[in-house]
Amino acid sequence: MFINNFTNSEPTPADVDYNLYFPSVNSSVTTFIWNGTNYSGFSAYQAATKLGSHSSYADPLFLNLTTPDLHIGATSPAVNTGTDLGAVVGTVDFEGNPRTKGSSIDIGAYEE
Repeated sequence: MFINNFTNSEPTPADVDYNLYFPSVNSSVTTFIWNGTNYSGFSAYQAATKLGSHSSYADPLFLNLTTPDLHIGATSPAVNTGTDLGAVVGTVDFEGNPRTKGSSIDIGAYEE
């Protein structure tokens, strides 16, 4: 399960666009719950809710999952594909480096 929006008092209680989803299963067998409705698969969730149009379902290519080292490499689909929310996100990444290098912010805690 990726999203479980357990409220239905608001049609869009959170902005869930510009995300990168990746588990060990195919995107068609994942579960998304939005406003009390279950969607089986990433594309079914996107089509029905009209949410996540800028999100993707791909391996983020973390540098090392064993250690773990959750930095991403230059070829990661997370590079330059996030959205800069300004002060909410801040100007530095988890290590204190500039939050945006390149054309846009990276998805995740670290800027590549």
